[in-house]
Amino acid sequence: MTPKHRPPSRVKYDEAHPVIAVHLDRETYDAALKLRETTGKSFGQLVRESLGLVVGEYATIQTRADSEGFQRGLEQGRAEGRPEGYVEGRLSCGIVDRECSHCHGHLVAQLHANSKPIEDGAAQGSSWVHDECLLRWFSSHWKYELIELPPGHVDSP
Repeated sequence: MTPKHRPPSRVKYDEAHPVIAVHLDRETYDAALKLRETTGKSFGQLVRESLGLVVGEYATIQTRADSEGFQRGLEQGRAEGRPEGYVEGRLSCGIVDRECSHCHGHLVAQLHANSKPIEDGAAQGSSWVHDECLLRWFSSHWKYELIELPPGHVDSP
């Protein structure tokens, strides 16, 4: 069976105005008919107006979401990157943060310029001690007394 002949103007119109068929439940269909009768507009006009509102709102929402997402990512990246960069920067300057093996307090040490660089995780097994803690430990374990050396006494190396 051959298709029914359609005039060229109808073919052009159908190409320029494609059909979208939508299945609605009875309640939504009745509401759409009532809106069409109340406004005096066609379904096509109502859909175009709704799309215009939605597209405008969507663009605003999308812009705001992009901006808020960017800000949230920036803040999170800074929060995660700052401590890492802080430790890396201190290590590059020869400053290390450790725990005192005696009092378990925070210890900051400045390495000498001629000492070899250490990794942040390196030397964890070695003992890092505050000067005061070390002196307290020595004074509690060894009894010593100061003696006077005779005048003119020179220590020989």
